[in-house]
Amino acid sequence: MNYKLITYLKTNLDVSREDITDSLMMAPIYTASIAYPLVCLSIIIGENFTVESFESIITAPIFFIIVLLIYFVFVYVFAYISQTFLLRKKRLNFFTIMASAFLIIILYSSILSWNVSASGAVIMLFSIFAIPIVITYWVLLFKVHRKNSK
Repeated sequence: MNYKLITYLKTNLDVSREDITDSLMMAPIYTASIAYPLVCLSIIIGENFTVESFESIITAPIFFIIVLLIYFVFVYVFAYISQTFLLRKKRLNFFTIMASAFLIIILYSSILSWNVSASGAVIMLFSIFAIPIVITYWVLLFKVHRKNSK
């Protein structure tokens, strides 16, 4: 079982640029659609249900929309460039996708360390969501790769 998982993770994905674009667009949406009910459930379970917890549930979609906008404005272009570069070099696999995600996180963290403001704090919170988005992105690409290889 573990050997099969490692071979899947090492598999160089044979996808097109359109597949990369579609997966980069859909990955944060899928992640947010799974994270929102989990956040709501944790708010409901973690506290006695009060007006403040109801307000938290109402404001959570706004937070997820802000995270999605930050992703599309700041991350999408750099991720697309790095993924197409890896595709040209035939090195697009799970580990290189994770490495490029960590490089983007480090880049934005270092830029934001110079100017920590309210918007910088929101972008720093985005790094919490970066790893689930990257894993979802790889799963979407792997699904397309499996469909293309059949």
